[in-house]
Amino acid sequence: VLPDILSDPPLGRSLTVVELASGKTAVYDVMDNPVHLAVHPDETYIAVGADSDSQQLGILPVASLDDATTYQFFEIQTSTGATAAQITSVHWHPTEDFLAVGIDAAELAFFAVRKNANGTLTLEQHGNHLQLGNTITYGEFTAAGNHYLTTEINASQNANHAEISRVDVGQSPEGFAISPDGSLVVTVDMRRTYLPDNLSFIPGTDLNSLSLLTFDNASGELRLVEQYGFEGVLPEHALFDADGDALAVVVYNTRENPTGDGYIEFWNVTEMDGQPALERTAVRVAVVRGPHTMALVR
Repeated sequence: VLPDILSDPPLGRSLTVVELASGKTAVYDVMDNPVHLAVHPDETYIAVGADSDSQQLGILPVASLDDATTYQFFEIQTSTGATAAQITSVHWHPTEDFLAVGIDAAELAFFAVRKNANGTLTLEQHGNHLQLGNTITYGEFTAAGNHYLTTEINASQNANHAEISRVDVGQSPEGFAISPDGSLVVTVDMRRTYLPDNLSFIPGTDLNSLSLLTFDNASGELRLVEQYGFEGVLPEHALFDADGDALAVVVYNTRENPTGDGYIEFWNVTEMDGQPALERTAVRVAVVRGPHTMALVR
């Protein structure tokens, strides 16, 4: 019999804000089971997606986080009109008041966020839902905001939307990175490294991969340049540095020590025969087991 905390786990409801200079924290009670959040580019609002029956999307004014009466909540629907079970990702547009919202890890919808005269907000859906492949993870707007990129754990060949560009990369791409100038994209492909070796019908593999692609900002066209295998279990995310000449990759843990530390490893972004290329370095920084994401501090 499972302990009560495992069979009926308590709901998470907290948003935690950390002041980096002092280390002070503030915790706010926001909504049931928050899953993903995004801060508006001008830091006026925080959008929070949740796994909730009644409040799937919350928009919270940063200036009044200590006043829950200023929070606004919205029910989000799937393409069939059913209430979404979970908002799996939220992203603000870099220059306009638009949100990209991942729905049930299968669909994507865009919403204009309108501020009314009385200060309340209204969501207006922009275009139709995009029904993507199986199990989309998260996405990211390009710096100019004219394109949105997303990865799929298991790509579907029957995605019923008008796509600009689709490229096959390594198996099970989860995280990805866009270079500062928008010309390169790197996906982080898990390639079943998360599975144990003793599963005879579908064993785990020893190597993940990074897929390096070029991206045309004007047309939205993606082109695969090369794939690079590397060790580790569950690589989750990648991030270019500010100059775009280095890449950090975060990895859950090693295959040899599955209960040990995770780590961040570093790659150089170079050129070979007139084409962009990646070069793995020997630099590796140990972090706590299970890291998932990184952020660049400028």
